[in-house]
Amino acid sequence: MQTKNKWIMFLAVAIVGIAMSITPAYAGGASVSGFADIRYTVSDDGNAAAEELVTSSAEVDIEAGAGAASVRVDVDLPGATIEQARVDWALGGATGLTLTVGRYNSPVGFEAQDAPDMVATTNGQLFEMVPSNMDGLMLSGGVGGIGVSLNLGRDAT
Repeated sequence: MQTKNKWIMFLAVAIVGIAMSITPAYAGGASVSGFADIRYTVSDDGNAAAEELVTSSAEVDIEAGAGAASVRVDVDLPGATIEQARVDWALGGATGLTLTVGRYNSPVGFEAQDAPDMVATTNGQLFEMVPSNMDGLMLSGGVGGIGVSLNLGRDAT
């Protein structure tokens, strides 16, 4: 099992590295980012077999934009599942309205889905009670630090 996790971590880092090296030359303004959430358990009783390297989650994010439109694809690893695949159109105006179409992270709930945005290392018990991802469309905006979104879609989790 340890070898599988090491390969997954290696592949995630390799994919991000390769994508970051070729993106500026070919994608015309696209950006590639991501993360790997890795933990290493150390045994203090001298039992090396109890030590393990675990990749809890990893993600590769690809984003590109032109004018008022942008696209984003987030691929969760291992398993290469699509977390987000969306198009955003900045409609402008005083409220900064944005129309989002596709699969996107749900604006419902307090806890973040991705490890870099989380308050703790895991989600709480209530996290599974609200949708994490939505398929559909969302109109969002806000004024003075107050955000509002109108969703028409379904739970994609």
